[in-house]
Amino acid sequence: MTLSSSEEMSALLAAAIDRSSPVFRESVATLAEGDVEGHASSVRELGDSIARGLVVSSLGGRASVWDEASAEGVEWRDEYERDEVRVEGLVTGVFRDALEDFRGRIPRLRSTVDELRHRLGTVGRAIAAQASREFLGVLRARHEGIARSLDSSFWVTGADLPTTVDLRRLVGGAIRGEPGDVTDLPEFLDRAALEGAGHLADAHLETVWRNNLQRSYNDGRVDAQDSPEVRTVLPLTMIDEVRDSRTRETHRRFDGYINTPGEIRRRRLVPPNGHRCRATARALTRADCRRRGLLRPDGSVDPDAVIRHNGHREDMLRAGEYPDPGFV
Repeated sequence: MTLSSSEEMSALLAAAIDRSSPVFRESVATLAEGDVEGHASSVRELGDSIARGLVVSSLGGRASVWDEASAEGVEWRDEYERDEVRVEGLVTGVFRDALEDFRGRIPRLRSTVDELRHRLGTVGRAIAAQASREFLGVLRARHEGIARSLDSSFWVTGADLPTTVDLRRLVGGAIRGEPGDVTDLPEFLDRAALEGAGHLADAHLETVWRNNLQRSYNDGRVDAQDSPEVRTVLPLTMIDEVRDSRTRETHRRFDGYINTPGEIRRRRLVPPNGHRCRATARALTRADCRRRGLLRPDGSVDPDAVIRHNGHREDMLRAGEYPDPGFV
């Protein structure tokens, strides 16, 4: 797996969702139930899973750029090429297959993996904690009955022999995909809402994974593009949006924005730039840049020409139309 095509990214995404769905549901369920210890444990497990996916995705972005730079004549030698990259506990299955393919394609692979594991481990847990809180907020906003249940400690029914049901645990079980056999629900709690909670959780998890794998992949690409060796042959970066019926109009209009990789990062334009954004940070060769009139006669980047090329896209940035408002 080279992570060089949408099909391979889709395979990575599918593997990530399949492996993490049960623990994500558990993280939300324990949060709903008020189980502090259980929630912390599931967030750690989910965060570690997300971190593993982010590492592999970031490496995939780096490898794709170094492949492009090598095709343009850049040569490099990995000082660790004879050493084993420490991957124990990092990845399994499709992740390990992808990591094996990066050997010989990324300079300083071992130190890069070590650095990414250290940095993205913290990021993964932060994403996991935020994702469970966000999803519980989605449930509250979408279903008044569930919101009321989460704010209720117990529900008591029956005249002769009162039955006590912990509604928060009922919601937690539904999120896990186990709504239970309680049939006499209070009138404000709809069974259909309960039974759909697990499917909603999976859909939310897919968005979390898609956004973060795409961000990590493009982060890796921009990092590689900003290395001195690569900048000599791939001097500029383009925001390359997918143009189809699902593309938002603002993203369609911003397609083709060009700047240096450092400016792309400084302006916080590394894709995705909205939920489920499918844009890529595309590296432009010197031939690409020359054809667009973006280089001076001496071969250096012409900033004024870049500004002229971007035109209305600069206006969109100033107006706050892109990235999507509120997207971080």
